[in-house]
Order: sequence, then structure tokens, then C-alpha cells
Amino acid sequence: MDKEEQDKLEKIVRSSLSPVRLAQRAQIVLMASEGMRNQDIANALGIGRVKVSRWRNRYAQSGLAGIEHDLPR
Repeated sequence: MDKEEQDKLEKIVRSSLSPVRLAQRAQIVLMASEGMRNQDIANALGIGRVKVSRWRNRYAQSGLAGIEHDLPR
């Protein structure tokens, strides 16, 4: 992850205008970039490990666009 992408994600996390889901996804990606394991991220955020894995994979595939929107159901 480059510095510009990291700055965007940090801005999303800090902004009170960011949707809660997007802020959480950005936090997942930032924590992963620090080398944290899925289980550790899940424990820190109080969510499931599968959810962490899903959003890490979506970010890896599509970048920021991958975490901005839910997939259609």
C-alpha cells in the first residue's frame, strides 16, 4: 500500500461523516497493513475473522473501490 492510499484510508477512519461500515472496512485494511493477523484484527474490532478475511480480500482485488460498496444480494 502506498502512502496516498494509506492517507485516504486514515481519513475515512477519522471522519465522522464516513459511514460506519466503510470506516470499519478501512480500519481492517489499515490494521492488516501493519502486519496484524485476521484473528487479532477481529478480536480488536469485535467482529468475526471471516468478515476480516472477506474485506482484506476485496481490498486486495479491487483496492479502495472494493471496500466502498457491498456486493448485490
